[in-house]
Amino acid sequence: MVPGLHLLGVVLDSSIDERWQATFEARVGQHAQLRALAVPRLDARTARHLRRSLAVFQLGESGDGTHLLEAAGLSMAGDQYLSALKRFVAEEQEHARMLAVVLETLNGPLLSQHWSDRLFVLARRARSLVTEVLVLLVAEVVALTYYATLRDGLPIGGLREVFAWIHDDEVVHVDFHCDTFPSHLDRFSARTLSVVRIGWNTLVAGAAVGVAISHGPALRAMGTSRHDFVRRVLRDRDEVSGRLFDPARRAT
Repeated sequence: MVPGLHLLGVVLDSSIDERWQATFEARVGQHAQLRALAVPRLDARTARHLRRSLAVFQLGESGDGTHLLEAAGLSMAGDQYLSALKRFVAEEQEHARMLAVVLETLNGPLLSQHWSDRLFVLARRARSLVTEVLVLLVAEVVALTYYATLRDGLPIGGLREVFAWIHDDEVVHVDFHCDTFPSHLDRFSARTLSVVRIGWNTLVAGAAVGVAISHGPALRAMGTSRHDFVRRVLRDRDEVSGRLFDPARRAT
């Protein structure tokens, strides 16, 4: 067994947490050079759809992680996990800054509120690390396809590079949670985890459909249909679900 800390019947894998703490520390400041972008050559309709869509995602990335970090503290998570989690939150805030730069380039305003952001915030207010991370991962999995769609649909240039950076970061973030989070599920029975897995899979599917509908014009402008967007999200969901809930696929 990988050396770990036994607490209330849960094995908290300190070696995995240590690796992720070091990984995030090595990534600090990697996008600091992004302060402005050249105005991309986009037609007026595409730019309008992008502004509306990106403003919603920028708001979603801008949270300060207070409730997530409080829940982690209440769960008695180890210092290395908490440190890695703080770095993760900082990277999400960096995405918000980067998207604000993009919106400024596109002459798009920032949002202070949106119904989808309020919905996710309410869903994560149970002060439980399990609830916080699972709801967070719904957004992370959807974001993988969203940013990949923007990356692949834009012409070569600074704007496309920004979305490639953010997408690559989101891959790292999903890997982080898939490696570190399963140990926090050990206190649940197999039957409970089966129900949680079904519920989480359903939430991701619902979120994918919601984003496909509300952001459909931007997706179409990038050459992706609503159906294809949902299909790609569900493919990623199945992969992440297996890593979260299948003990045989845990990181070591």
